[in-house]
Amino acid sequence: MDLVRRMMLWLLTQPVLTTITFRHLGCVIDRAAWEAVRVAISDNRILIEPAGLSAISGYNAERDTFCMQPSLFTVAAYFPSDCATAAHELAHAAADMQAIAALSSADSELIAYVTEEAFRLRQGLPNDGPGVLNVGAPPLTQAWRSPLHDALVAARSLASFVLAHPGASLQAPTVAIVRDALGRDPTYRRQFAENTVTSNGLRRPIVS
Repeated sequence: MDLVRRMMLWLLTQPVLTTITFRHLGCVIDRAAWEAVRVAISDNRILIEPAGLSAISGYNAERDTFCMQPSLFTVAAYFPSDCATAAHELAHAAADMQAIAALSSADSELIAYVTEEAFRLRQGLPNDGPGVLNVGAPPLTQAWRSPLHDALVAARSLASFVLAHPGASLQAPTVAIVRDALGRDPTYRRQFAENTVTSNGLRRPIVS
């Protein structure tokens, strides 16, 4: 996992990520927040572990730990998309470190997706994720569209707003669309019910 750790630390120094700034429910995503995550990873207060073979990359706020796919950053063709995935998870950590009791799992996911989509926009990457890009190009009929598709499209709209208005609070009507859509997705609905801890600060002391 050394490569994944080094690349995530590198990403946290890149303006394409660190100049993504916005606010949501008291959570501030800005250069200082990104730097705090970088320092926490450097000091081993946030750990990086390999995800299971069938697991996707994620961040566990209770354990202050990233569980990342070891294959990240190993294939040149996927490198930009892997960086977007890492940006998503780093945003979860930034939200966790601020210890905001009112921040729900859905809010943390919203923050992460807005960050990821802002990163994708800056890098010229498409709106991505299950239900958005699939094999072929089925028409976006209401019958085909998944809740996650609706969430990601709305998150991209918020990302465009964030890039045009650095430091602004996320727009409430579009926030509601993202939260509602994520709540209709079976995977996220289960995740939100099971993982209620999302912003409780770091509990691990500095480990040299």
